[in-house]
Amino acid sequence: MFSYNNLYAAYEIANFRNDPEVMAYVNIKDEKIVILESEEFCESAERKKAERALKKGEWIELPQKRDLGLGRDLVFCFAEEHFPVNERRFFAGMFSRSDAYGNRHDFLECKGLLNKWHQFENAEEDKVLKEWLTGMEISFQDNCAEKIR
Repeated sequence: MFSYNNLYAAYEIANFRNDPEVMAYVNIKDEKIVILESEEFCESAERKKAERALKKGEWIELPQKRDLGLGRDLVFCFAEEHFPVNERRFFAGMFSRSDAYGNRHDFLECKGLLNKWHQFENAEEDKVLKEWLTGMEISFQDNCAEKIR
């Protein structure tokens, strides 16, 4: 059985840089996790070792945040819960520009909601990742309370 913390750490690595070359895989039978790093950020030998490991057995790729609905949809769910209608439109409008993340961060900080956003995001991310793992029949020990963010 996998540790949820280990699965979550692999998921985070695969999602950290938003780099499509970085992927995390799990092998249910052997209870192994392999991270396939981007060629840009790892030694060639490390990448080749990971690629060799992936050729043996059956592997399942851990999802990307966008595959779990943790992108814009999550932001809009939060806005619906915490903002009046006129501010929701303003908040949604921020996503038409390239500096959306910074604008969202500043807006939430100004409203005193940045900590609530992080709590909401973390809780939703844990919930949907655990649902995905369960749906894929990946057994894990839920040690989420020990997770450090």
